[in-house]
Amino acid sequence: MVQKSIQEENIKEETISNQEKIFSKNNNESTTEINLEGKVKNQLKSTDQIKSSPIKNFNKEKEKIKVDILNFQDLIKKANDEKEIELKYDLERNVKLVGFSKGKIDISFNEQLNKNFIKNLTEKLLLWTNERWIISLSKNTNAKSIFEKNLESKNKEIEIFKQSKVAQDFESAFPDAELINLTEEE
Repeated sequence: MVQKSIQEENIKEETISNQEKIFSKNNNESTTEINLEGKVKNQLKSTDQIKSSPIKNFNKEKEKIKVDILNFQDLIKKANDEKEIELKYDLERNVKLVGFSKGKIDISFNEQLNKNFIKNLTEKLLLWTNERWIISLSKNTNAKSIFEKNLESKNKEIEIFKQSKVAQDFESAFPDAELINLTEEE
């Protein structure tokens, strides 16, 4: 009987020591959890939440001279100057300007527009002008993109040139030729 109670005491001591080990292990884990709280846990974020290129050192960027963007052409020129090729491409080909005023742009767009276009545009406008801009979407189907307007004006120039005597003489000399482009020499 005495021997049985000694064995029970040993078992109790072992379980108590095991519990202390588990407690100290859990305590270490909780301190690592506390250390991880300050770090970003990427596995919990979706891909839309992670900024691919966040603005770093925004205060230093604010110290730069702010740029005035007064019209849509200024915006396209600034995108070109800053080598934002994807943004410039979308502005020229996939965006149809409905309205433009300082701090607000109304656009209509086609289905080929980049899914991050509005986020990229607002971020770049904030960076370039130090002001927040409002980008509103419109369902105006009559608006045309810069590319469509340029193509239309090019086609009008070609049609006007085809009516000239030089074009008619050229067509009579080369009946299978097709006029594709016009350039003016200085």
